[in-house]
Amino acid sequence: MVGTGDEKAPSTQDFHCVPRKWCRPITSPPRLIWDDAGTGGRDGAVWQAGSFGLMIATLGHNPPTSELLELASQRFMLGDDSCNVWLPPGLFGNPTDTIPENSESNDLIGK
Repeated sequence: MVGTGDEKAPSTQDFHCVPRKWCRPITSPPRLIWDDAGTGGRDGAVWQAGSFGLMIATLGHNPPTSELLELASQRFMLGDDSCNVWLPPGLFGNPTDTIPENSESNDLIGK
């Protein structure tokens, strides 16, 4: 999500899609940052989740119910081929495997 200070859509240069295999589920519950209770406007809330402080906006005052993902690492190194990606050893359980074999290359988040 990209937040802006007005209703103008953000530039597509402000964000990027990443392969889903580079992500992991956020396991901690989202933390309420703000809601509009008492303002008389449309019900809404802003939540924060994950180790990167992901911001999630919701209609209503309930926490988000969809799956929340964050990057699995702060470090990624790309090779000459987009399939040649280095991730920290052991990220997926086996220290010698860096990317799960059952992952599909077109399985992206941020679509």
